[in-house]
Amino acid sequence: MAARISKKIPKKPVKGSRTAQIKRSSTTPSPHIRPPKIILPEPPLEVDFDFSRLVVPEKPVSSPPPPPPQVVLVEPDPCHPTLAVVFLLAAQRMLAFAQEHRDESIPEVFVRATLARVIMKDPKVKLYVALDASTGEVLGHSVTTIETNGASSWAFCWQAQTDKPHTGVIQQMLDTGAPWAKAHGAVKMLVATNIDPRFWTEKYNFQLSRSIMSRAL
Repeated sequence: MAARISKKIPKKPVKGSRTAQIKRSSTTPSPHIRPPKIILPEPPLEVDFDFSRLVVPEKPVSSPPPPPPQVVLVEPDPCHPTLAVVFLLAAQRMLAFAQEHRDESIPEVFVRATLARVIMKDPKVKLYVALDASTGEVLGHSVTTIETNGASSWAFCWQAQTDKPHTGVIQQMLDTGAPWAKAHGAVKMLVATNIDPRFWTEKYNFQLSRSIMSRAL
């Protein structure tokens, strides 16, 4: 006996029924909803320019950093035919440094007294001027003296300055002056600074031993 296959035919919603109202409301747009506004693109701006003449800048090529300067330390001598010029440059640098960093003393008096000892070849005064061997440019200078209290001696660095940081100029001046200081019986080197002492403790192995403060009278 063959099985009877029945196909269920969906019923059409009766006009006016709840099903017919839901179907009609889902397809008919509401009169309260505005249609989206269509924005037409603006026409392109007309420019009277020949774009074939447009120059596109090329990407700059990064050049390698310049090699570090070859530092040469000289001791200025006013009686030397060449080093006499360096002596004048050192005097101006010493005066500018003293005016900026040594307000507790008279800068001109300190510079004249120190240079007088340099001129007389005082063995306990060391004045270095750092030069770039390739260009002759002045890179820095330092002034150090041997001090004593009768029981012990030490080297005191009055000035140490460089115009080109990260070139090792100050380190080279300190290292070069160390054997000279030891030869005069110095057991240590002192430096006075009015900047952050970490500049000396972290880079040049100095130790902070005391602080000097001042107040107006």
